[in-house]
Amino acid sequence: MVINDLAGQRMYYVLHCLLLTVALTQYVVAVSLEHDLDTALTDEEDQVFGMTHGENLDFWLSSIFGRAPSARIVVVCTKLDLVDEETKERRLDALWASFEGKVYQERIATVVCVSSKQGTGVEEVRSESSRAASSLSSKHP
Repeated sequence: MVINDLAGQRMYYVLHCLLLTVALTQYVVAVSLEHDLDTALTDEEDQVFGMTHGENLDFWLSSIFGRAPSARIVVVCTKLDLVDEETKERRLDALWASFEGKVYQERIATVVCVSSKQGTGVEEVRSESSRAASSLSSKHP
């Protein structure tokens, strides 16, 4: 298994285009539970695009789909420890709703919530990635 951390900043987008492929590939896309999807990006590098967190997520999911339309995508919601249960559920509902009708909707394999501080959900991401990797490699000898 090879893992590439492609970062989410636009300045690295050219590299993403070089590495996005279909064969034996699964993508893990991270989005923070800390912000609603309709909240504007606050990172200085990304503010120039005038996008919300949801529009940014759609950009990256569409980019993956455009280069690797049959690739499997796992969405990882980070910073679980920064939100209460009600906020988590509301933001997950909004996330799933944001996928509806999109070209990549059927490529979203699962959504996993994680807390790096507490370790919650990390094993689920590992398990999901390992399961997918063995499934993909059995299809491509």
